[in-house]
Amino acid sequence: MKSRVPWLIPRNSLFDVERLPDILAQIPTDTPYIWFDLVCIPQEGCGEELDEQLRQAMRTEVASQASIFKGAKHAIAWWNTDSAPEAWDGMCSAIQWMSAIYLDLQFSDGDESSIRIPSWKTHDQIQATGLFSPDMITLPWFSSLWTLQEVCLRPDIWICNKNLDLLTIGDNGTLVAFNTLVSLTERVKDALKRKFNDLTTPADHLLERWKPLVHPGFHEVLDLLYRTGMDNLHELKREQILFLATSRYCSHSRAQAIMSVLGMTEWYNSATAIPEQRQPNKPGFVFDQYPLTFVQEVAQSLGSSFFITTILADYPSIDDVKSQDVVRGTMLPFRAQISEPRRLYVPHLGTADHPSVSTWEVRGDGAVFLPEVEILFSSDSDYSDIKYMKCFVDLSMLVPEHIVEREHLQPQGNMYHGDLRYWVKQLIPEIYGVRETYYAIHLRYRPGQWDGLLLKTASSGDSSQPQKMIKIGNLHVLTLVGDVEYLPRRKSVDVNWTVL
Repeated sequence: MKSRVPWLIPRNSLFDVERLPDILAQIPTDTPYIWFDLVCIPQEGCGEELDEQLRQAMRTEVASQASIFKGAKHAIAWWNTDSAPEAWDGMCSAIQWMSAIYLDLQFSDGDESSIRIPSWKTHDQIQATGLFSPDMITLPWFSSLWTLQEVCLRPDIWICNKNLDLLTIGDNGTLVAFNTLVSLTERVKDALKRKFNDLTTPADHLLERWKPLVHPGFHEVLDLLYRTGMDNLHELKREQILFLATSRYCSHSRAQAIMSVLGMTEWYNSATAIPEQRQPNKPGFVFDQYPLTFVQEVAQSLGSSFFITTILADYPSIDDVKSQDVVRGTMLPFRAQISEPRRLYVPHLGTADHPSVSTWEVRGDGAVFLPEVEILFSSDSDYSDIKYMKCFVDLSMLVPEHIVEREHLQPQGNMYHGDLRYWVKQLIPEIYGVRETYYAIHLRYRPGQWDGLLLKTASSGDSSQPQKMIKIGNLHVLTLVGDVEYLPRRKSVDVNWTVL
């Protein structure tokens, strides 16, 4: 199709491109203009090369996604795939069930354990919400990287089904935006956790345990939000969005698909030509995902927050030959592989980066070069002038149960507390079972508290080469006794470290 659009529009199996004018006329909005990507972004790969003017228009539109979405009166997602719902009956049934619980909460006088669970089994047939295909695969809208950016830019996005019917509830047709659906689901989930005494039950166990107890549609929505990370939609920070992006699909140009919501477009706008598409093992792309220039811009902008993800794995001592194949990206906020388990430590507000962080440099292989650090403590340290260093540690592997019992540890979530010196000299080497050198280095600080990283050496290697290191966790140090700072700051030292 070309007609009044000055570029070819690719055909697809979801709708007849020739009917686009009629389809756009059906969109339920009274705005005078509609921005629709296929007809507003010049399309490549349709057998006709774009001229320079259209290529520049494409660059401008792609780089302007944040202003386009934020400036729009409404944003609408059209769920138009084979498994997408044709009607909203199942979703409306789930919303009504959740709304009944929510209304009951308003009159609970703070005792949420007394709320009533509405019956749903009286319905003749509960229809699926349409969030999953019959084999429980999520709708493509929830697996696309571009749509992750869109929903983060406009959490209040409206949802249309195959027939372009908006998701509404009640006789008056009250619109239900996506963030409203998320808020309602999460509020009901919190109430049910108290009702069912599941305050400490892991999220994946909740889904299994609650399946026979709750409305099937609510269970589907809960499952979807957990799978996609959208349960934290209202508080997603940039590092969390980048973290979630790894599990999203994008056929090419991953950085372009996520750069606007991150506010990282300088690498794109300063390029002399349209940035090249990623290809497997192509030089200049970190983990075959993002151009190095994009990753470096993100790291520079986020500062210390860029380095706080923890890979959940046990990395033994490795030699130089195998190191790059075994360990990759232990400092990066996105995964080398989708299946790789990582945990993101959400940063506190009001912290300042340690000055050494600005000297750290992300390399093309996913490693981070550290020329300068402040060492808080190491397994080779003495620091006899300090009697106690109260800390909380978050490690890449579980603390064995026998150590938890022997040391009388009382974990707070994923964090374990104690004396930093004892952890670094005794417990961490015992947990990892490897007698390497372990370091706690300074990352950022605020009054009374320091955040840091836990590293361990990966090999001895050639002294003329950078010392290979592996990040094994995050660190939180309390520095006040009463109102007095008791821990002295130490001078930064020049090092030659490469953190794999």
